[in-house]
Amino acid sequence: MAALTNTRRRALNLIVKVVGLGLILAGLAVPAYAFWYATRPPVYGIAQQIPVRMPERSPVVQVPAYRDGVLVLCYHDLTTQPHNEYTVTPRAFAAQMAALQQAGFHTIGAEEFARFRSGERVQLPSRPLLITFDDGAKGTWIYADRVLARLGFEATVFLITGDVSHHQPYYLDWPEVEAMQATGRWSFGSHTAAGHGLVAADNSGDTGPFLTNRLWLPSENRLETLGEYRARVTADLDRSIEDIRAHDLPRPSLFAFPFSAVSEPTNDPVIGPLLAHLLSTRFAALLDNTKSATLIAPEQRGPLPRVEVFQTTTAATLLHEAAATVSRSQPDPKGDH
Repeated sequence: MAALTNTRRRALNLIVKVVGLGLILAGLAVPAYAFWYATRPPVYGIAQQIPVRMPERSPVVQVPAYRDGVLVLCYHDLTTQPHNEYTVTPRAFAAQMAALQQAGFHTIGAEEFARFRSGERVQLPSRPLLITFDDGAKGTWIYADRVLARLGFEATVFLITGDVSHHQPYYLDWPEVEAMQATGRWSFGSHTAAGHGLVAADNSGDTGPFLTNRLWLPSENRLETLGEYRARVTADLDRSIEDIRAHDLPRPSLFAFPFSAVSEPTNDPVIGPLLAHLLSTRFAALLDNTKSATLIAPEQRGPLPRVEVFQTTTAATLLHEAAATVSRSQPDPKGDH
């Protein structure tokens, strides 16, 4: 009887220990799972694409022929309800693309553009065109992809990688990015990871672009040092590259400046050369926007100018601007004066 009691006691003690260990493990596992759940990148899936009606006719505008340069366009978002000057309706985009095709333009991808710009011998098509989108808004997948597919065009998206899969339904989700890559129509560049924003630039409340300003540290009543600036910007640029590579996409070769802020506005003029070094050691070409763009030539010094497309841009005005850009880039037939 005593032996039986001891056996039961040992069994009970073993059960208590097992239960106790289980509770300890559960106590560790629950917070760990909660942390993982709260910090994991959300996945929303692939949005349904919406067909865009193509125009029945396009404006006739003569654009000079060229092969020794590349015209670069910059879009932001496509939406049926434009809310600012940077948003273009899908039908306007379709009309612009159809007009460009009729005018004899042929698109190229990011890698081909990077090789051409670096001076490699690249066989470009006639009237070569690089179509780009800044930010990574979902309209590129929902509306633009079908238009490009119908015309046999390519395009490049500069992703703010930290916003992909966040702030839905505005930005692309990673499954959409991967689906776009798989079509062969799309390539992807960097628009920073979390650097598309303004930061405190002094102790009076002034702000400036993330990349072109030393950050004001209110708790220490000072600006960050150049070393701290370098570490902050380097971490962001490297993260943008790693985010893209993590989804089995090619390493980005192109970078687009947020706000087209190349070196201004800045609270320290020393930042310009430092930022140029940080970017040029990571990317083959740097792009911004301008109101007087030119064709991109091989080994042209950057940042490289793009023609920015706005809500008010029509197919005809885009062709006229393209023609003016090509003409500005041609040698003066009368020679130098």
